[in-house]
Amino acid sequence: MLARLHERLGNDPATEARVRAGQLAEIALLRLEAQVAAPSSAATFQD
Repeated sequence: MLARLHERLGNDPATEARVRAGQLAEIALLRLEAQVAAPSSAATFQD
């Protein structure tokens, strides 16, 4: 992990912005997948 941080220190602002956006997208997707896979705690709909 430390090696990856050292690599990113050399990124120019535009590259770092792309890397950061990609990582945030990955995190958002993981969170969304976890929410979809988790049993719903919401109330069930009844007629």
